Amino acid sequence: INKGKHLMETNYTTDERIEAAESALYNWVCGNLTTKNVKHQCEALGFTIDFRQADIGAWVQATYSDGSAITLEV
Repeated sequence: INKGKHLMETNYTTDERIEAAESALYNWVCGNLTTKNVKHQCEALGFTIDFRQADIGAWVQATYSDGSAITLEV
């Protein structure tokens, strides 16, 4: 495992990773996780998120580990 990214080495599907990332983001907006913690959790699931992006409602733009753009529901 790459210590810098901690990419989850599992057989989870992309849909399961999206669900887990969205759950972490929901806990973040509820104040249960710090930005640093949710950033690390999402990176471990294969998502890179720029937390400086404009507030567009209940959605966050992310880049998946395969380079594709994805919108995550918060």
